[in-house]
Amino acid sequence: MARLGAIHIAAKLLESRKAGVWTAEFINGHCVVAFFSPELKKDPIELRAGEWVVMEVSPFDLSEGCILGKINKSDNDES
Repeated sequence: MARLGAIHIAAKLLESRKAGVWTAEFINGHCVVAFFSPELKKDPIELRAGEWVVMEVSPFDLSEGCILGKINKSDNDES
């Protein structure tokens, strides 16, 4: 369930830090710590460095965010 006032944004995964924690980069170059949302912890998806994900970020703290899901290749036409 989405939090009230949260921002949904696309980010590219750079590297895995530990189980379920990633370093991600927004299109503008800002790097954040990305972790799995509680819903994804129950049924995790397989992620690799370089893939694009949808993240939920608080407008007050842009240093970390929850990974909500993966963006499919067909949705992302950046070659």
